[in-house]
Amino acid sequence: MPGTLEFAEVEERISRMTDSELVEMHDHPDDYEPWALDLGRTELARRRIAPERVHQLRAENAADVAAAERPAEQIATAYFMHHVWVLVGVFAFPLLFAIAHHKSRNGDRRTAIMLRIIGVCAALFWAGLTARILWPGSFGD
Repeated sequence: MPGTLEFAEVEERISRMTDSELVEMHDHPDDYEPWALDLGRTELARRRIAPERVHQLRAENAADVAAAERPAEQIATAYFMHHVWVLVGVFAFPLLFAIAHHKSRNGDRRTAIMLRIIGVCAALFWAGLTARILWPGSFGD
């Protein structure tokens, strides 16, 4: 059991919690000490929040949790972009153009032109996709 000062501080903090925070506290009892959870339940009962509103707050809390998980996906995408995707652009396209140059010097102009066209199209696609991944929402999405 907490001391008098700690109990008073937690009671004051719980009284200032939003309805959403109180519902979140009630839905995750393992995150709190039993005495703090009792204070939260008492405050929630004192506010007399309608069951429909509690359901709505739970849905909003779930949406907030889902939104908080998105940055992890963005971190994974950024890792991919910096460690794999950029290497493709730095090494693959110059290699393709070097092969096209070699073909051209050996007299195989048709293959050289085809490789250059494929290289330019692939480089433009790569640049566009890179921009969309690095700066999401900048293209009217």
